[in-house]
Amino acid sequence: MVMVVVQIGYSIMNILNKLTVNDGMNLTILVAYRMVFAAAFIAPLALIVER
Repeated sequence: MVMVVVQIGYSIMNILNKLTVNDGMNLTILVAYRMVFAAAFIAPLALIVER
């Protein structure tokens, strides 16, 4: 069940990436935003788990 959710997440991410790149967004900025959002999501989880 978790693998299905992960695959759906990857599919949504790929669709959003395709839409934003086709709309004219710079690929470097898109990667930077993706890294910032990933860090913002993972950091609280890491703090809670490591406690």
